[in-house]
Amino acid sequence: MEIASLKLRNFRNHRGLYEEFDSGLNVIIGANGLGKSNIIEAIALLATTKSFRTSDYRNIIEHNREFAAAEGDCDNKKLRIVISKMGRRFQCDQNPIKTSSDFIGLFQAVVFTPEDLSFITSSPRIRRRLIDSELSKVNKKYLRNLSEFNTILKNRNAKFDKQNRNQLHPFYMIYVCDGSVIHIDHLNPKKLLDIFRHLCMGKTMPDRELCEQFNNETKDGKDMSRHSELLYCAVKSIVDINEESAVDSLFSIGGTTSMTDNINGLDDFELVCFLAVK
Repeated sequence: MEIASLKLRNFRNHRGLYEEFDSGLNVIIGANGLGKSNIIEAIALLATTKSFRTSDYRNIIEHNREFAAAEGDCDNKKLRIVISKMGRRFQCDQNPIKTSSDFIGLFQAVVFTPEDLSFITSSPRIRRRLIDSELSKVNKKYLRNLSEFNTILKNRNAKFDKQNRNQLHPFYMIYVCDGSVIHIDHLNPKKLLDIFRHLCMGKTMPDRELCEQFNNETKDGKDMSRHSELLYCAVKSIVDINEESAVDSLFSIGGTTSMTDNINGLDDFELVCFLAVK
């Protein structure tokens, strides 16, 4: 896949940039601080919707500007990402793309940085996350299965439950109702388990009618946007989410905050399983 041109606006130190690329090898040279890495970052952003340099997208916006934009002519498609304090917006040929998962795969690129040596030297978890990310770029079904398996969460940060209030730590169980209302929070796992036990009592097989209803509502799992919103609310009920993105951060290539004292958002949790209650 090729990128023919790149247009940046308020993207780090590039207030206005337009570059065209040859179909062969392109080399970007220049003095330190001119923004060479920023160009690579913008190309990677158009391919993955993520920055390989920061998890806070507000850092990409030029100082004292309201937004940043990256637009590329990628494989005869006009791809555009606009970043603001309200989040990210995606477009393909001027048509809005609702979710990052639908945007990923429209253009493919591979970025290798010195930090990627962790693929060899670090834990299997890091290697699994990288493989998951690469497979998600080329297989939409894999991406959906990875990002939409939600509601019971495993916290990687062993320091978070300092007051020993969560009886299931490092696991979290949350009951989220339609309308994004937290019905039972993670501090009441026994109450939630009692409900599950009552619902499943005497049943040994799935309820076919309810399964068909769920498949119809989600288009056989292809449209999990409503459930993704419920996932966001579940995590937000535990911590104050700082990241602009929700579900796509679950399979970010970058490092986690598992070795720090703070939880920054969805990247600090791993989905284990979910149960849809009707």
